[in-house]
Amino acid sequence: MLHNAGRRAQAEEGVLLWRRAQRRYAIEQIVPMDSLTTALAQIADLIAGLIAYSHDSFAVYDSWCRYEIDKVQLSLALPDESIAVPAFSLSDRERCQVLQHLDRRSKHRRMG
Repeated sequence: MLHNAGRRAQAEEGVLLWRRAQRRYAIEQIVPMDSLTTALAQIADLIAGLIAYSHDSFAVYDSWCRYEIDKVQLSLALPDESIAVPAFSLSDRERCQVLQHLDRRSKHRRMG
């Protein structure tokens, strides 16, 4: 929604979605919170960040997963074989590890 906030039709759909959520879940208001002092807000920030990252940087995540698989397979190969190491930032590595763990746990629990 934020990427397309300037588009009137999608903004109107967002307003309709908000109104429907208010009625269905009896939402009175949304209050900004400091995530440093509110654990639930920290979880919401984490999930929102992972959602945005997994959508915007899927190619990075996919490349990281392939690299990790190749790295494991290469450890079983001959010592003179090498693998090209892609340039992942430290943030990408951390995020990809969290996404992979979340993906594996979700599949393990048959959550899709």
